[in-house]
Amino acid sequence: MRGTGLIMLAYPLMRRRWRVLLWAVGLLVVLTVVAVAVEPGIVAGFLDGGRASVETSLSLDNQWTPEALLRRGPIPPVLWWITVLVASAIAWRRGQHSFWILAWASLAIAPIAWFHSPIAGIPLLVALWRTGRLSQGVVILIGGATAATTTAYSLN
Repeated sequence: MRGTGLIMLAYPLMRRRWRVLLWAVGLLVVLTVVAVAVEPGIVAGFLDGGRASVETSLSLDNQWTPEALLRRGPIPPVLWWITVLVASAIAWRRGQHSFWILAWASLAIAPIAWFHSPIAGIPLLVALWRTGRLSQGVVILIGGATAATTTAYSLN
């Protein structure tokens, strides 16, 4: 998800779960070391070509994230980021669990979503399902829309 999942590191930080945070950061470091050992230029290649790759991906017509859609029109994507921040602040103020706020925000601000991206939202959809009939309708709508996708990266 192009690094937006790193937002989830804020959860153990907020909860002062230092051991969990150290394990998460340590695992990221180990995986990066393994990637560099297998392909020595991988980090430099990503940093050099990563921005251009993201820009190219955002211009494809099979990207339906809010940021990708806004980049196609006159509305600046920064407005979406502000909307996500405001919605997250409102949810936090209303007493929603910070884990779910962060999980939603990491999905909401992802600039690129491929066919496997909805998998990251399954726990969030389960939590949403448990909150009532209206939310269950939203989950069914999301599931139906995902199943009906007919792009090259379809889940069908």
